[in-house]
Amino acid sequence: LLNIRTASAMLSFAISFFVVAVVRFGRSKKLDHNVNYNGPFNTNDGTAAEPRRLQLLSSSATDVSFYHGVASGDATSSEVLIWTRVTPPFQNEWALDKDEEFNSTQLSSLKTEYETVTVEWAISNSEDALDFECTGDVYCGATTTSVDIDYTVKVIVDSLAENEWYYYQFKVGDTLSDIGRTRTIPSAEADIDLWSFAFGSCKQYAHGYFTNLGDIAANEDLDMLVWLGDYIYEFPNDPLVNGSGIGREPYPDVFLYTLEQYRQRYLSHHLDENVKAAHMRLPW
Repeated sequence: LLNIRTASAMLSFAISFFVVAVVRFGRSKKLDHNVNYNGPFNTNDGTAAEPRRLQLLSSSATDVSFYHGVASGDATSSEVLIWTRVTPPFQNEWALDKDEEFNSTQLSSLKTEYETVTVEWAISNSEDALDFECTGDVYCGATTTSVDIDYTVKVIVDSLAENEWYYYQFKVGDTLSDIGRTRTIPSAEADIDLWSFAFGSCKQYAHGYFTNLGDIAANEDLDMLVWLGDYIYEFPNDPLVNGSGIGREPYPDVFLYTLEQYRQRYLSHHLDENVKAAHMRLPW
């Protein structure tokens, strides 16, 4: 653990590790922007940033799951980014079609029905106060996700208080995600005595269990986790990196080349309970 004890050091840390972004805050008749549509891996061929931008709550909203947890990061003194992935009912936790449960006609129908999903979000400085009606000090809104971005969600929440802890959650229909915990950082002018963070790198699934991330998640003295690199590796299970003896074979078990393979490898890491806990408890 490293402690940053001066405001000037905090400012240097913020400049080095955080991305400042601005997006509309709060609930209105318009949907909040899902910034994943801005990325290079939006597989829709249209020119619009969000080609299927629907009205609030106009998409299918039953039988979905949040297998891959929640996460947050890129905090500033007034903003934080929150993330999740919605699994539609025709997929399992590995994002594979449920061929054993649905026939081809049913799968085709479900894929059309769930092509776009509306996702609500809420954030509050009290876990007990979280709701999706924007009452009291709860900030909330809604956005869309779709097959184009692998049903992922990234929303930047603004107008938050500096150097404060917050709790957040996502909702599709009546299905709720885990509750995540995140925080904003102090402003450049703030007078702070202590700022504690953990750092990590080189997370190789086949080499062993990620118990250190579980320990980090359980440490109540930490403010943040900084990841220095190598969140995943592209290797299959092989003699040099073999997880068979502990049931930790990389998924998919191939060298990664395609976008779909990379997405599957990332999702497999987000099925690890220690990884999920560290993302859920701290901003990265």
